[in-house]
Amino acid sequence: MDTRYIPQIRLPEIGKEGQVRLLDARVLIVGCGALGSPIAMCLAGAGVGNITIADFDTVDISNLHRQVFYREGDAGKLKCDLLANRMIELNSQVKVECIPSLIKKDFLEENNGNFDLIADAADNPSTTYLLDSYCKRRAIPLSIAGVTEWRAQVFQYVPGSVAYSDIFPAPATDSDFMPCSLAGIAGPVAALAASLQASNIIKTLVGVGNKESSLFTADLLKGNFDTFTF
Repeated sequence: MDTRYIPQIRLPEIGKEGQVRLLDARVLIVGCGALGSPIAMCLAGAGVGNITIADFDTVDISNLHRQVFYREGDAGKLKCDLLANRMIELNSQVKVECIPSLIKKDFLEENNGNFDLIADAADNPSTTYLLDSYCKRRAIPLSIAGVTEWRAQVFQYVPGSVAYSDIFPAPATDSDFMPCSLAGIAGPVAALAASLQASNIIKTLVGVGNKESSLFTADLLKGNFDTFTF
């Protein structure tokens, strides 16, 4: 086994057995922006063996204060392509597939059984509820994060426990939703949420994650942090 993994293998919660689980794992990350890009790099570095990333968007200069993975020279380029290349540069043992399009129901059904866990890192409530419904029906762990202004919310779905839509019922329309690019966002908020998502994903894949669904909320302006289990 590659010596690069020794520091995390030394963790009793991971060990050699957990590292083998990571190498065999298959994860879908939806969104390659402020949340998805650091999640993907963390998972690639940890040795998650098969990672599919999906995003139809290109880099814009206005993204860079929170999407610090990208550079000024990346403006106009597909985030998915840029991220996939960097993941392979970080860890050539990881298999990375780039889907440069919006994830829809057909894709999920066609790939049924291909993912051990899905991460929702998109700035789109329709995608969140699509993934929530799919993972609930298929009993697949799901990590969801949302960020706006100074606030972050990270939800981890454990199959058989409470789903995201059980706590936050889907709205009739997306008309009241304001993406963080319009509402405003402090860059460190996204970094915090992405780190928590990556940590939850790794713990779930190695089998030491929570046995019940959980919700973490943070307000970095006020310095408030709360965790709820269901």
